Amino acid sequence: MSGLNPEQGVSVGSEGRPVARQGAERSVIVRNVLANWIWYLLVVASGFVLPRFIDRSHGAELLGVWDFSWSLVAYISLLALAVSSAVQRYVAKYRAIGDWDALNATTNTCLVLLLASSVVGLAVTVGLAALVPRLLPAAGADAMVAARRVVLVLGLCCAIQMPGGVFNAVVTGYERFDVFNIIRGIRDFLLLVVMIALLFAGYGIVALACAKLCAEMLGYVAMLAAARRLCPQLLISLRLFRWDVAKQMVGFGGKSILQDLARSGVYQGNSLLLGYFLGPAALAVFSRQRALVMHVMRFIKQYAHVFIPSSSALYARRDVAALQTLVIQSSKYALYVTLPIMLVLLIMGDLLVQVWMGAAYRAHGVLAILTVGHLLSVPQQGTYMILVGMGKHALPALADLAAMLVSIGLCITILGLSDGSMAGVAVAIAVPVALSGGVFVPLYACRVLDLSVRRYVRGTLPGPALTAIPFVGAILPARLLFDGSPWLALGVGLGVGGSVLAITYWRWVLPPSLKSRITHNVLQLGRRTADEEGKAPVSSAGS
Repeated sequence: MSGLNPEQGVSVGSEGRPVARQGAERSVIVRNVLANWIWYLLVVASGFVLPRFIDRSHGAELLGVWDFSWSLVAYISLLALAVSSAVQRYVAKYRAIGDWDALNATTNTCLVLLLASSVVGLAVTVGLAALVPRLLPAAGADAMVAARRVVLVLGLCCAIQMPGGVFNAVVTGYERFDVFNIIRGIRDFLLLVVMIALLFAGYGIVALACAKLCAEMLGYVAMLAAARRLCPQLLISLRLFRWDVAKQMVGFGGKSILQDLARSGVYQGNSLLLGYFLGPAALAVFSRQRALVMHVMRFIKQYAHVFIPSSSALYARRDVAALQTLVIQSSKYALYVTLPIMLVLLIMGDLLVQVWMGAAYRAHGVLAILTVGHLLSVPQQGTYMILVGMGKHALPALADLAAMLVSIGLCITILGLSDGSMAGVAVAIAVPVALSGGVFVPLYACRVLDLSVRRYVRGTLPGPALTAIPFVGAILPARLLFDGSPWLALGVGLGVGGSVLAITYWRWVLPPSLKSRITHNVLQLGRRTADEEGKAPVSSAGS
């Protein structure tokens, strides 16, 4: 496949774009990334709090059932055929050129497709619930009943999510991730409060699943209202369905569904296999190790998603140089964010698990293996989303699918052995992911964009690698000195390491414009505080 040739009559330089446009695009990307990250911090908090409450209230077996149920119903979401990503891309494209007829045809066609997928999803949910006893033979009788009910409710939740995804995609296609995250942030915060209250009141995981279903329904009503407000030209009418548009959307989404299928196989499929061979309690332990790595991946995915509409607009203008720069910068700053986190998981991750869930949830070597396997692949989320925005993600999706097949094969082989272990499952996940996401994706992006690999490596790796050295020098001694005291090791290591990292990033990583803006805002806040204190009435001595 040939790349984008600058000689084929396309604009190859961002220099031709007005400086104001470049600045506006950069500002939108930064705003959207921050909005996504703020929301995901709530998700991370929920991911830490809820499993601990479930474990303390109902034990490791039901926590494993909760994890198993989510892994199983994740496959229902594949019925959406990744149509929502197509909506986001084409809404951004048609909004940029003012083609409202095409925008309405796209959204309504995808709505019809996803309504049909939702109906199929309901039928699949019933079938999956019936299969639970065969898929989780090691569970007890009470856990089995709970698993079937939770699968039914969460499957219904996934089915409802599919048509609602159209309105999510309209909001994000308008690059209003701030609005998108305000809605889902309020939804998720209230859901967490309700779930904790239910657990304190003595309810089980079935009640938690019902609360999730109610929250999703309310959230998508709010998202529909936001989409209509952001896009007054948006019309909701099933008569706007177009077969030619349906073929285009399914064709585009078909590329993405391959990656979704691959990711589900690697993470959810292997979890189902582990639950089948080793039981729900072992799955609960493994899922906590996997959850830490997945949180980092999803955190960066929130950063990466904002590049779909941006790269779509740049590709529509055939601005190759801007796309090359976007790939380099997205990978570099993703490394700046992820590398310190992954190093913490590598060096101190088992202590973190012990502090979080207790010593019984530590699994020797599992978290370290998963972390190494994701060290390069996680930062490439931005590169992959840029390829999605360009519609050039078919081969990376096929590479992920091949990685999934290899991973599942390795997992079955390892667990089928008499000494099959969680560490072996971690290896089965880590190796294929490293090759497909960490190696193939950046090489393929360089080829598509006529970007030399040398320029890409020089633009992305040296800075993050060099700034990570003093950080490791700060956290490693804390781990070695206070290994017997997890709280002290984490407190000292993260405190000293965080301080070193803050100084390093301020000195060498943050752009001068951003540092100036931060300094200006801090000074303004200081002056405002001083003025307010100066204007405050002083009480008299006799009062």
